[in-house]
Amino acid sequence: MAKIRTVLGDISPDEFGPALVHEHILVDFIEAEKFSRERYNREEVFEVMLPYLARIKNLGVKGFVECTPAYMGRDPELLVRFSKALGIHILTNTGLTRNLIFQNLLLSTQLINLQNYGSKRFWKELKTPILRQDS
Repeated sequence: MAKIRTVLGDISPDEFGPALVHEHILVDFIEAEKFSRERYNREEVFEVMLPYLARIKNLGVKGFVECTPAYMGRDPELLVRFSKALGIHILTNTGLTRNLIFQNLLLSTQLINLQNYGSKRFWKELKTPILRQDS
C-alpha cells in the first residue's frame, strides 16, 4: 500500500491533498560547519511564519513539502509544531545538498566516495525518524 511519510507519521496519498511542493520556512546560508540551532530563535520563527502557513491552509492547501536541507536550517521539531498547530501535512527531506557551503564539512569527514556517503545518509534518513537525527 502506498504511503506518504509526514513529520507526524505515515498517511495515505488520498489524505495529502493540494500541496506546495518545494518551500522553505527557514534557511541559513552560513557555512555548514558553522550552522547551529542557536543561530535562530524557534519561538520567533514560529510566530513569524505561522500566519503565512495559516493563510495557505485557508486557501485550500493541505500539504507542504519543506525542502530545507540538513546544516542549513532543517528543523523537524519546528515542522512538527507547525503541523500540529495548523492541521496540515508537512514533509521534510533527506540527505544533503551539493552546495559549496558543504565543501569543508565533507572534506573534514575524509570521505573518498561522496556518492556512497550520500547514499548511506539518504537511506538512514528514510528508515529512521528525522527527529532522532542530528540535522
